[in-house]
Amino acid sequence: KDGPLNFSSNILLVHRLDEMRRMENINFTLAIACLFYCGINFALIIVNYVNSHHEDDPPVSERSFHLLEFWGTFVFAIVECISLTSTPKSILNIYNNPLALRLILFFNIVATSVPSVLISLNYEYFEIISHQIEYCNELTMSFVDLVLLWSLCHFDKKENVSTIIMAGIACVVAMVQLAVYNGMGR
Repeated sequence: KDGPLNFSSNILLVHRLDEMRRMENINFTLAIACLFYCGINFALIIVNYVNSHHEDDPPVSERSFHLLEFWGTFVFAIVECISLTSTPKSILNIYNNPLALRLILFFNIVATSVPSVLISLNYEYFEIISHQIEYCNELTMSFVDLVLLWSLCHFDKKENVSTIIMAGIACVVAMVQLAVYNGMGR
């Protein structure tokens, strides 16, 4: 029987379509949150540039800069967690060990919340340790980013070697960032 395209009496189909619409709304909201996080990072790059040219009287205080940086990273960790857990794919199809992935996601949220809270409580006292925790957490965040990338892309059967190489590159970048911060007299 001919009828409108968005009408069906099949209850399972209707339920699946409702579920897909819900996931679409969640993913759209998460995409907006990711774009907002990108905007925060671009703004912080501009602030870094402007502050470096006004060292005597910077227009944005270091405290405000770091609060935005740390809390933005915390919110992004939550966005990553929700992104991986609200996908139409099974978590087994995203990563072979779902328990390890969940533990990494939970660690990621805790490891981004701790420096955010510390820097909020006392910027001067907790600045260095907050940066140390954040840069160490870059290792887990790079792994989560690689898992997200891997789940979106379809590679050949040599995925174990490719995953190790990609994870190694991400870890090296995070370690270089930590070394640069520690090598700058901090």
